[in-house]
Amino acid sequence: MCELLGAEPYLSANVGSGTVQEMAEWIQSRQPRRQKAPWRTCAEKNGRDKPWNVKYWGVNGSEAWGCGGHMTPEYYANIYRQYATFMADWTNTGGVFRVASGAGGSNYNWTEVLMRDIPQRMLDALALHHYSVIDWNAKGSATEFSEDQYFTIMRKALDMEELIRKHTTIMDKYDPKKRVALFVDEWGGWYDVEPGTNPGFLYQQNTMRDAMIAATTLNIFNNHCDRVKMANLAQTINVLQAVILTDAEKMLLTPTYHVMRMYNVHQDAPCCRWTCKPATTATANQPCRLYPLPLRRTTTAWCTSRWRTSIRKKAAL
Repeated sequence: MCELLGAEPYLSANVGSGTVQEMAEWIQSRQPRRQKAPWRTCAEKNGRDKPWNVKYWGVNGSEAWGCGGHMTPEYYANIYRQYATFMADWTNTGGVFRVASGAGGSNYNWTEVLMRDIPQRMLDALALHHYSVIDWNAKGSATEFSEDQYFTIMRKALDMEELIRKHTTIMDKYDPKKRVALFVDEWGGWYDVEPGTNPGFLYQQNTMRDAMIAATTLNIFNNHCDRVKMANLAQTINVLQAVILTDAEKMLLTPTYHVMRMYNVHQDAPCCRWTCKPATTATANQPCRLYPLPLRRTTTAWCTSRWRTSIRKKAAL
């Protein structure tokens, strides 16, 4: 599917219950420089005649501090070093991008310990998880919500700003050149499942409230693009804040999908930061319009026709 979409896969190695050898063999079977490995032969026998060339690998099994093993940060840092050692050769000729299981929400001590105890030559990114949830014991309906519930969950979404800023401050202390990225690889709104659906499938509907969560969060990511290099909405299809919902042969695109589509102009481009001040003289005979300037990987800039033309052209550069 990733090949068809032209997307980069991001796989998670099972550190919680898997072995170092198991992880190494998974990586070997998917790297072009290791085509003679036993798992490469297995892949060829199953119809795959070329390596997958997977670059991004999480070294976690998901949330090492919780369901991935309930580990302490000190213990996980040691385990990470062991597993990361066997992910690549000394010079990482395969270009494997190693991602450590990062903090859940405001667990800043987790980030502190990992940045302190893991050599940066073995670490390419830290993950971060944060969901917009009203109450974990009473998450509420995806479609039936009060005004108070709406603003409560929007405040939860806005918490992403503080989380990224504080985790980044810790990372800056150990990595001032910002070589290690921050991957917010789980985020989005989380509600009670739809009535009559399997609770284990986490199926929920999608509204304009979710579109606002998505847009707000993407703005925050853009504003911190010097450290946030990847962000992964949870999840794509039929689970949590999905961009696509299906029912047998039927399919629809959610409000979150359309926000993602509008924001895709920001992806994979340099950051350009600027400020635009109103001119002292205005052109009164022109209508006041907003011109979106999609300066990729930064917040969308706006300039109005009531501001000087020279400023508008300069901003568009």
